[in-house]
Parts: sequence; structure tokens; C-alpha cells
Amino acid sequence: MNDFTKEELQQIRGGLDWWLDNDWHSSHVLVQKIQSMIDNYCEHECNHENIDTNICYKCGWGIGR
Repeated sequence: MNDFTKEELQQIRGGLDWWLDNDWHSSHVLVQKIQSMIDNYCEHECNHENIDTNICYKCGWGIGR
């Protein structure tokens, strides 16, 4: 599921580097999670021929769920 655009995730990632600079461990874990979301970001695409199975054929996520 993509609640954020890839660009928004990149902005969050950049802000975390600055904001959490004083707490390296917490910021490192959080930055890794955000970076993983960026790395695994999927521009969902589905087969619109079968509207009942509106599932992304790239990642398997059910679009609209």
C-alpha cells in the first residue's frame, strides 16, 4: 500500500537525517524503514479486464483495499 508518494517518502527521509541527528540509533532505524519503503515503492498496475480482481500484477497488492 502506498499512503505516500515516492517523492513524499524522499522528503521524509531527508528531514529525518536533520531532525533526528541527536539520537543516532532511533534515527538510523527509522531512516532504514523509510528507505526500504522508497526502495520497494510500487506504481501499482492491474489488469482492468477483470474488475473483480483489481490486484497489482507487479507486487500483488489489492488496489482499493
